[in-house]
Amino acid sequence: MLESKELNNLPKIKESILSVDPEAEVYLFGSRARKDNQKDSDWDLLILLSDAVTFDRKVKITSLLFDLELSENQLFNRIFFSRDEWMNNSLLHTSPFFREVINDYIPL
Repeated sequence: MLESKELNNLPKIKESILSVDPEAEVYLFGSRARKDNQKDSDWDLLILLSDAVTFDRKVKITSLLFDLELSENQLFNRIFFSRDEWMNNSLLHTSPFFREVINDYIPL
């Protein structure tokens, strides 16, 4: 279950990502989204960027989230896709990962 202090992380996570890509979409999935997490569970984040996932953009977002991980003593599992790739990649849509995210996700 998410504790009230942990819920404070959600806006911070989204703000960090939107500071790099204001049109990005961010979703929580996995055990924290299902509310069956342990106290030390990581935060599974699907980050859909508005256009191409470049090394530079990933590094900027990862750096901002790393600072948040350190300050909050939490671990974020970051999965990056472009919005177009997420929506239109038919091979991805057949994967167990895609089905898990679709079943669990919570938009931030």
